[in-house]
Amino acid sequence: MKKVPTPRFALKQLKVLLTLPLILFLTSCQVISGPVKITVIETPDPNSPTNTPAPTAASFGDTILDVITNDDDNDNDSDSGSSSSGSKSHASNATPLPADLGDVTGRILWNDEPLVGYAVTMCSRISFLDNTCSGTTYRDETDSNGIFLFPNTISGEYNIAANFNDGQGWIPIRGEFGSFPRKFEIDSTEANRVGEFSLIRENLKIEFPPAGQNLLANEIDIRWTPYPEATHYIVYLAPDEGEAVISHERYETSELTVDPNRLLNCEYALKIDAHNDFGTQIAENSSYHRFNVTGQDADCVLNVDLPFNGSSLDNTGSILLDWEPHPYASYYRILMWYDDDPEHPHILSFVEVTESEYLLEEDLKSGRYVWSIDVFDSNKVEVAGSAILDFNIR
Repeated sequence: MKKVPTPRFALKQLKVLLTLPLILFLTSCQVISGPVKITVIETPDPNSPTNTPAPTAASFGDTILDVITNDDDNDNDSDSGSSSSGSKSHASNATPLPADLGDVTGRILWNDEPLVGYAVTMCSRISFLDNTCSGTTYRDETDSNGIFLFPNTISGEYNIAANFNDGQGWIPIRGEFGSFPRKFEIDSTEANRVGEFSLIRENLKIEFPPAGQNLLANEIDIRWTPYPEATHYIVYLAPDEGEAVISHERYETSELTVDPNRLLNCEYALKIDAHNDFGTQIAENSSYHRFNVTGQDADCVLNVDLPFNGSSLDNTGSILLDWEPHPYASYYRILMWYDDDPEHPHILSFVEVTESEYLLEEDLKSGRYVWSIDVFDSNKVEVAGSAILDFNIR
């Protein structure tokens, strides 16, 4: 098995997402109603000899249900200053819901204010990589209170997202822990009031260091473009292996200098969140900003010699675990589990050793075993670690 490319801090975050219970905070929203027309646009078959370019809406998914609210009263209100072009009327009293179809309504904020006049989508699939929506997709536009309405929906799991028209694509409502798009269970027989949510824009610009560049440790001066609505920033900088160098620390300015003594030869990932005066996060860089540090006297990745990663071994009653000594190591911790059991029982549960080898004397049953080593210095700080490794017992 090759080294997992995801940094250790991201794996720990994913573990939290998988193990902690998800607590959903839902707030009631005004029920929205009004006559609606649903237009279904099917993406044309690219192999069809009469294929013509798809309508613009079809680029958002396989099937688009474009929600258009018709309200003749808007035309009558033009003299009072309200715009009738593209506007929607959200009545205060809901019309009775059909027995087999339901409405989805909610409210979107940004920077603690309603997001007014922006496109909102609800789709059955959204890409975590590029924020594109696909599958069955509904669309609407937020009203003056930031409220959206998707009428007559089909039951299922959906994501909800808004588009700021800044090239970032659809920005999804996120789950409780903030990393992945949140899934909403929609019931077509009920009025689905999904609640009120604050979106986080993904357009904060990091100026230095450049992504992907190799730098010496004394060259790491981090700078980013000041975000107009931000009063402070939360910064996270972590190596591919080991503990974070900067762990969610607050900065009032848009620059900082990293202590070169805390850096090893390694790939680092940088995340910067912009917050307003009330502490609400309003923006971040679009993905982990990665760069490499070179020229140091130690690496953050520990090299393992035995057993070879992915190797198959006979059950001899003992296995030698052997790795290269790390210059900063005061001790090592070994974790190993039996991967073929769904419960993943531990064979070694963070066993501490001071030498760069360990003889596992145990009669192991056939199957796959996964293990890793973490390196700790004299201050009990995790400074390095191995890849996630495996071997098989025949």
